Amino acid sequence: SLERSLGKHATPSTTSAAEDADVDGLAERTSGLEEQIRARARRR
Repeated sequence: SLERSLGKHATPSTTSAAEDADVDGLAERTSGLEEQIRARARRR
């Protein structure tokens, strides 16, 4: 999904937006980033 976004959008601004959308959301990333990563790792 990230690779598709990078292929479609060449400009840095849209690429950053695509990356944020690809992840579960900016709010979730910023609020306790380490905690989120660890939680996802445990689920998988």
